Amino acid sequence: MPTPLVLIFQLISVLKTSYLIISDNGCGFSKTTLANARDANHLGLYGMQERVELLNGSFEIESTIGQGTIIKISIPLKMEC
Repeated sequence: MPTPLVLIFQLISVLKTSYLIISDNGCGFSKTTLANARDANHLGLYGMQERVELLNGSFEIESTIGQGTIIKISIPLKMEC
């Protein structure tokens, strides 16, 4: 029986930054696969990255074939008084 897919979403705000961590235990992918997806206009993850960068945030993908993927996003919060 295959292992069930588990998705975990964590949203944390600390001081002036919000962090979003999305992880799964899926099949994962290689950096080459990610680059090929961009070349083929499959831009889902790149669209996410562009939106994060428009908010002066950072976007990081860690993926291991057979182990899953972790996406780490941090976005600075604007504090107005």
